[in-house]
Amino acid sequence: MASKTWSKNKTKTKKLHSKISKNYLRSSNGKFKAQEIPHCPDCACGCGEKVDIIRGNRWNKFKRGHVQNRYPKEWIDAGLKARKNKTFEQVVGKKRAKEWKNKIKESREGYEPTDVTRRKMSIAAIKRKSNGHRLKFKAGWYKIRNKKCYFRSSWENNYAAYLQYLKESKEIKKWEYEPKTFWFDKIKRGVTNYTPDFRITNTDDSIEYHEVKGWMDSWSKTKLKRMSIYHPKIKMVLIDKDVYNDIKQYSRMFKDWID
Repeated sequence: MASKTWSKNKTKTKKLHSKISKNYLRSSNGKFKAQEIPHCPDCACGCGEKVDIIRGNRWNKFKRGHVQNRYPKEWIDAGLKARKNKTFEQVVGKKRAKEWKNKIKESREGYEPTDVTRRKMSIAAIKRKSNGHRLKFKAGWYKIRNKKCYFRSSWENNYAAYLQYLKESKEIKKWEYEPKTFWFDKIKRGVTNYTPDFRITNTDDSIEYHEVKGWMDSWSKTKLKRMSIYHPKIKMVLIDKDVYNDIKQYSRMFKDWID
């Protein structure tokens, strides 16, 4: 009987702990009573935010998630200023950067991030760019010979350089970047249209469209699937990672190639 009473009291105490607010403290007799919370001190890291109480009437020195700065603010600002508009290799050196990249590559071998993770990585890269960090490739206007195009990735720029080489070698007639948008008439929600990356005109005047994709998310798969259904006569060629790496072996032959 005593064990049953003890277990009931234990469950009641757990429920009481879960419902209790931070503004309540345990008194000497085991009961809970309200406490008058004094003025919250500022966080010791210098962020200007207020700290929170963690246990009893003891205040934290730092707000949760904040880390103590071991160096003066002037040193940190000087370091950020020195790293601004510089790549990782320029900051730590090529040798050290290569060692770190190899370690990361070995640790992530066989790992395939999900679509949600890739979107988060893209958002993080945009934030780093807005904070002054120079990314390896910036989306914008670039010239392939005398042709000015807006590319969204380094792969698109490099594939355009490869197509320009084919054009100068007279293996193709011409190439164009995103000249046409195909609409899916019966689709009213989701993927309603698709704009391929490149339109290639061959020497026999036949036309085909090339799509450069390092990874295929669900959105891109739906585009290609609906393209084959609603525009079956259009020839589509997917330039994936394997095809791109085969072209990359001869990158020295292509001008305007970005490493």
